[in-house]
Amino acid sequence: MKQITCFLLVFFFMISSTVLFSQQPTSLDKLKMEQMEKYVNSDNGPSVKATAQPVEGEHYTSYATYYPSRSELYNNGPFITHPGGGAGGKDASAVQTDLGMSAYGPNVNHNMSPGNYYYLADDFEVVGTWNLESIKFYGYQTGSGTTSTFTGIYVQIWDGAPNAGGAVVWGDLTTNRMLSTQFSDVYRVLDTGLTNTDRPIMEIIADVSGCTLNSGTYWVQWGLTGSAASGPWGVAITILGQTTTGNGLQAISTGWQNWQDSGTSTGQGGVFIIEGTAGSQPTKDVGVQAILAPNTGVNLTGAEEVKFIIKNFGTEDQSNIPWTVTMTGQGSASFNGTYAGPLAAGAAIEITAGTANLSGYGIYNFEACVNLAGDENPANNCKTKDVENKEPSLCVDNLYSSGCTYGDGLTSWDFANINVPNIPCSGTPPWYHDYRDMVHQVVAGQTYVLTVTSGYSSTNFDVWIDFNDDLILSNDDELILNDGLCSTGNTPYTFNITIPADAPVGMHVIRYRTNYYSLVTDPCATYTFGNCCDFTIQIVGTTTAGPAPENLQANLINNTTVGLTWEAPQELGEWLQYCGDNNEGLGITDGGTFIVAARWDNLDSYVGKHVKQFALFPRSDLGATFAVRIYKGANAQTLLVDQPLTGLIMDEWNIITLDSPVLIEASTEYWAGYEVTHVEGDYPVGIDAGPAVAGYGDMISLDDGVTWNTLSGFGLDYNFNVKIFVAPGSDGPVAQPIAKVSHYNFNNATLSLGNLKPATNSSFIIPTRGPSSYKVFRDGDMIAQGITVLEYTDSGLAQGTYTYTVKAVYPDGDSDPSNEATIYVPGSAIGPVWSVDPSQLIENHATNNLITSKYLTITNQGDEILTWDLTIQRASTAGPDVVLDPEWVAEQYAQRAALEGDPLSERNISPSRGGFMDNILEDFDLQFEYPVGVGGGEAGIEADANYIYTSKWNGTDFYRYDYDGTYVGSFAIP
Repeated sequence: MKQITCFLLVFFFMISSTVLFSQQPTSLDKLKMEQMEKYVNSDNGPSVKATAQPVEGEHYTSYATYYPSRSELYNNGPFITHPGGGAGGKDASAVQTDLGMSAYGPNVNHNMSPGNYYYLADDFEVVGTWNLESIKFYGYQTGSGTTSTFTGIYVQIWDGAPNAGGAVVWGDLTTNRMLSTQFSDVYRVLDTGLTNTDRPIMEIIADVSGCTLNSGTYWVQWGLTGSAASGPWGVAITILGQTTTGNGLQAISTGWQNWQDSGTSTGQGGVFIIEGTAGSQPTKDVGVQAILAPNTGVNLTGAEEVKFIIKNFGTEDQSNIPWTVTMTGQGSASFNGTYAGPLAAGAAIEITAGTANLSGYGIYNFEACVNLAGDENPANNCKTKDVENKEPSLCVDNLYSSGCTYGDGLTSWDFANINVPNIPCSGTPPWYHDYRDMVHQVVAGQTYVLTVTSGYSSTNFDVWIDFNDDLILSNDDELILNDGLCSTGNTPYTFNITIPADAPVGMHVIRYRTNYYSLVTDPCATYTFGNCCDFTIQIVGTTTAGPAPENLQANLINNTTVGLTWEAPQELGEWLQYCGDNNEGLGITDGGTFIVAARWDNLDSYVGKHVKQFALFPRSDLGATFAVRIYKGANAQTLLVDQPLTGLIMDEWNIITLDSPVLIEASTEYWAGYEVTHVEGDYPVGIDAGPAVAGYGDMISLDDGVTWNTLSGFGLDYNFNVKIFVAPGSDGPVAQPIAKVSHYNFNNATLSLGNLKPATNSSFIIPTRGPSSYKVFRDGDMIAQGITVLEYTDSGLAQGTYTYTVKAVYPDGDSDPSNEATIYVPGSAIGPVWSVDPSQLIENHATNNLITSKYLTITNQGDEILTWDLTIQRASTAGPDVVLDPEWVAEQYAQRAALEGDPLSERNISPSRGGFMDNILEDFDLQFEYPVGVGGGEAGIEADANYIYTSKWNGTDFYRYDYDGTYVGSFAIP
């Protein structure tokens, strides 16, 4: 039973609403969220320390340097994001969850049990001489209220990064240096709840009087104690819109690690303000600011660059600055030179000293120094740094702080051929399991389904494959499943994983790891809750699972239906053998156990394919037992398959599907046969009539494969009736080496023929090996699967042109697509299907307008030509001048045309044109060479089959135009 003690009361603060969870959180959720806040994720590679970066990197500072009147010497950065935006008008320091951030603050509890301390550290730069008086730090204890509960602060100052060769120059971790503490008038909140009051931030002032620092870069380390149960927690520099705010470090029981936000894994800086007075700044002061390279890593090379930074801390420009770099420890080297300069006051320059051989595993000690004559502050002349070349190893230590204690992590895993139904939370450590003896068999370019179950809700997980086998898992090119999520515990979830087509073949490590609530961002960082497992994955080269269907044809059944037919694929596999038809049986004269086999020493043309099936012709009459044996290597040195056989049918060919197919590798011998045990008078081994392919088709061992002879050596000129089937794909987990232990020896035995009657079925008939089903694709999209016949009907299609392909489905995946079949489909519409828009045109004349333009569109959506005609008819001289109902007019005009034979207009519209705009009136208005009407009259318009006529309302002349708008002439009617 999960125990929730008195901590529950102070841990309720984490989830006070449904902002973070879709359901009301349980007490256990709250407890876990609180515990998560104790542990900051690290962005380290496997066993790689975080290293200090120079202050020219991510820094947010506003500090005085040599102004004695100012008490604030250095401010490392802000943390207020919403001035006046917190509860009661106080300020708010918001965790920016909209940017993916999730950590309120890191653990900075000095007063934990021995070995479980937490400290923070961050760097600052001194220019001139500083006499420190106090340092303000900031922190909170959840649920404290606005009365500070802090009881102590412990401070020490380093002359370099604590994890990169720095040394303590002032202070210790045993003296409580707290001067005072009070509420800062700021609350630490989420950006989704600015007025939350659970985390009031306190200011804690440390007494550092007596600490004098000369020019240089330093690191301050601090830890806090408090009377409340929660934390204490530190406060990170917080700037709206930024996720990276510094390069701070956090010390935990196992050492220093990068201080990072647990949601974004981005570097964080600490909030502190240094107060004191500054003395005069030296005129001549040049020092080493930092050693940039090399850095601790895995498999460092024999030519690692050596880089460092020189800075002028003085007030005058300097030139001709001599420098040296020495390397000791695992190896030795030295470098020297002179920087000509000039180097301006306050400026810094990066120096590349050369390259060093760090190829040997171990620790190398670097020291970089400047030696400027007359330097007034030699204390900052040198910097040291330890660099370790690590042997490759999978990161396992410190992956989790609590792990699977509350049921977190995956509890089942089913991928490719490997199924782990129960992943326990036990062992050392309980949250990690090394399952590298479990080998997943996959093909490059294929997609596989991963099914997992988690033991707790909100479980995120990632999956990596170590393609380059350096035991360092990279998010850049080895992350094959990103941000998998099991929202609900004890519920199966499925995910598709595609093995890259260019993935390197061979054996690799495959890892999954989980993280409760937050995303997984690193294969090696320290998380609070979850688990991790490593497996092995064997990738074989990109091959099709089987041959593709052939002769795909598409035929139009009706205007909306396509019928597809195709032929079954031709099997690409091949049976290999040296033997002919069965002719006889053979055995040990007195009975016993032995192995018969055929040998192939040149299968390079089959590399990447698999031995999937084995065929034998047993002839036992007295209950002999059989087991398939397949080996690789010279003299059958490596046993790959030892598969017992039952249910064999005697005196005919038996085809055995291997439980573990054998991958064919380049330049490798393969032996295939079987072990048989029989009694005297039984002749269970089938042989042909010869002649023997000596040394290939007639191999025999009487001592469990220790030594091999040819059947020819016994004076028998025959081949054993054995065959192997080689084809693409694996159809199962690929065979792995099996320990071979000799347990019998019949080397002194003799062999005898049985003089058996010829078997009725002595000939080998090659079986048909086809796909299990088919998938149909239209224009690249799958429209049907599970088809077990060689045809498919695709109905309900709209008008258009379609391209079809078909794939065959095999146990290993899909074949390549068949040939393409393209067909045009008319669609469902029959005959002319037409519409008119608008259905009525009305023109009102409030004044004597002379020109009227109206438009209508006739559209044919059918599949036959539409013929139409139209007239314009004046309805009245009062009110609406023209009323046009096209459908009614068309009907009336059709009658008129039948009588008069004088249509106003006829148009043919083909379906492909989609429509026609009748714009005669507009054309008339725009194109006619003469004005239609002038003065106060309104034009009257009429037409016959040849011309268009116009007249003025108050005139006697008529104008004649052709249908192109060209003026023909005028005339008057007496």
